[in-house]
Amino acid sequence: MPEQSYNKLSEMRRVNNSSEPRVKVDQFLVSGQREEEIRKSLKINSDDNLKRRLEGGSQRKLKVVDTRSNLQAEGLQQDQIFVQTNLSGMIIKNIPAVQSVPRAAVGKRVKEYEYARINQNTEQRKIKWKLSDINPVISAGEMGTGVQLSPGELKRSKEMFPLYQFDSVVSDKIALNRRLPDDRPPRCKSYRYHIDLPSTSIIIAFHNEAKSTFLRTIHSVVNRSPGHLITEIILVNDASNLGDWHRSPWLLNYLANFSVPIHLYHSPERIGVVGARMLGLSKVSNRSDVVTFLDSHCECTEGWLEPLLQRISKDRTRVVSPVVDAIDEHTFEYVGTVSWPHIGGFSWFPEFMWIRVPPEEKKRVYGDYSLPLRTPTISGGLFAIDKNFFRQLGFYDPGLKIWGGENLELSFKVWQCGGSLEIVPCSRVGHVFRSTTPYSFLGDPEHVFLHNNRRILETWAQGYSHVFYTLTPKYREVQYGSVEDRLNLKKSLKCKDFDWYLEHVYPGHILPQNYEHLGQIVNKRTGHCLDNSAAGESTKLGSRVTLSPCRRDNMNQNDHLLHARTKQCLTRSSGTMTPLTDEKQFVMIQNCSDTQEQTWIMQSISLTRNPG
Repeated sequence: MPEQSYNKLSEMRRVNNSSEPRVKVDQFLVSGQREEEIRKSLKINSDDNLKRRLEGGSQRKLKVVDTRSNLQAEGLQQDQIFVQTNLSGMIIKNIPAVQSVPRAAVGKRVKEYEYARINQNTEQRKIKWKLSDINPVISAGEMGTGVQLSPGELKRSKEMFPLYQFDSVVSDKIALNRRLPDDRPPRCKSYRYHIDLPSTSIIIAFHNEAKSTFLRTIHSVVNRSPGHLITEIILVNDASNLGDWHRSPWLLNYLANFSVPIHLYHSPERIGVVGARMLGLSKVSNRSDVVTFLDSHCECTEGWLEPLLQRISKDRTRVVSPVVDAIDEHTFEYVGTVSWPHIGGFSWFPEFMWIRVPPEEKKRVYGDYSLPLRTPTISGGLFAIDKNFFRQLGFYDPGLKIWGGENLELSFKVWQCGGSLEIVPCSRVGHVFRSTTPYSFLGDPEHVFLHNNRRILETWAQGYSHVFYTLTPKYREVQYGSVEDRLNLKKSLKCKDFDWYLEHVYPGHILPQNYEHLGQIVNKRTGHCLDNSAAGESTKLGSRVTLSPCRRDNMNQNDHLLHARTKQCLTRSSGTMTPLTDEKQFVMIQNCSDTQEQTWIMQSISLTRNPG
């Protein structure tokens, strides 16, 4: 249909004043209404097959038939109908309004009359309300584009940025139901899913979240999910103290307009991500088979939910995560993933990190990047899990504090106790990645991380904890409480050990295993350490070794001397034995051999010997 400007109100008035009978509905809300309610609003009954003509800006005439016949309209696909509605009491943006637009939506007041298209998806039994085809959108952030602020807005942007560690001024300019690109692999768009997939409760915990970002998360969930698959959305306010909108009656009234039941719970004190999610879990309906967790600064794309639920329906021990696309923290540009996504691994700290899909996994899925990928870990903010399987695993470790490590605890536990983790490329959810966490940890953040990680290591990485403690000596100073109940759970479930996990799930890990000594090689005069960063993720023969400031968080400085598995040694570059100050000389990594270039004199050795 040809594009039509939002400002063509005169054309619409001409249509209103025509002699043809029109359909006018005051304060018409399609959000959450059933077909019968729509028919009643339009004054259509079972005995009266209403037929009227509506004209759009393109002068195209459409015949409207009874909604019982799926709201069919001539010349349109997917059972579409145009009705004229009075939206003068609704406050929305000049944007495509999709399915659930409450009266209190953020934005400017819409002019009195607009044309709305009701799109009845008879397969999923959900109703959408869109203005985009007949009311072309020129709005900030549409289709995932980034937003640039004016010079006058930049000052407020800089003032507000530290509160959320993303640009809330930009977020406020973007429609709550903005359109997003569909970056799924092409094959995903042709997949069909069973209509009787398991239902899910969606839990979103939040603490001091920006209002527009929070509401956009909810809109995207409702608008882009089949309604019959969502039992409820559970929101848990983890003692937010930045503003009071979280507790205002306005929010409850706003949430009541959605087509999906939404429940809001408040924690009187800060309980952290794990505590807030556990509070949400305690409120989950018995009608839900699956629990889906989302962060409060996300945007779901079309078709995100069905692939996750289908994987769980085939095997209840699967824990599945969408591909997490990036939403830029400054511009809110939606950056989709093209071709192979990344999967989850972990560093030596341990800390979650993204890694490339290994060749053996690509081979397992026959080079098809639309198929689910096995992953050693998940990021933890966005995933779905069978409710009873989660209960069987003992949910989260209740001894974990505030935030950090809960995703690794779940990842190790799932794999070692009979389950599996997958990232599903046909499911895409955008997430605002922040460089810094804006909220407090009720103490030293480093201490919280060390406490949580030590509980995880003592439970799920037994036999390897000494490696982590050597690389980060501060671990030994942290009290982590009792893990006896976790160890008893591990024993009762007959879980496998960490050796099995490293061998069968994460063979590409970077943990040192068969070493003679472990530690840093320090030049005491300069305080610098040998660093093989040039080798990348894994040690490569011939890669140069340099000196750089010593840092405990640099795995490339923790050398495995006389590595028993690879037999690789520090080697002076070939040539004459001139001083290393000569720019032509350098140190590199080579296979060990009985040569003078690999002979070094070690003084003041204080490295950790492998106890194994």
